[in-house]
Amino acid sequence: MGSNIEEALRAKAEAERRFLENDFVGAKMSALKAETLCPGLEGIAQMVLTYGVHSASQIRINGEIDLYAVLGLDPSAEKAKVKKQYKKMSALLHPDKNNTI
Repeated sequence: MGSNIEEALRAKAEAERRFLENDFVGAKMSALKAETLCPGLEGIAQMVLTYGVHSASQIRINGEIDLYAVLGLDPSAEKAKVKKQYKKMSALLHPDKNNTI
């Protein structure tokens, strides 16, 4: 059990390092590994979400950011679902509540 926590902490540190190097996809993958190894690791769920948003923001359609990808929605999603997902993500990613950035 202790080795899983140590491995999760190493993966979390790797995710932070990759994020600082603007490797958002790699950061998300490392954070997901840490979350798999130790789901209760402090701040890991927010870290995965944060890095996921940053990696999704790299997706471009006609030179513009694909905002549906950032929200994790299909472009055919209904307006109410878009609004609900936006509120959910903004609450989770708000700088006052998310110290992973």
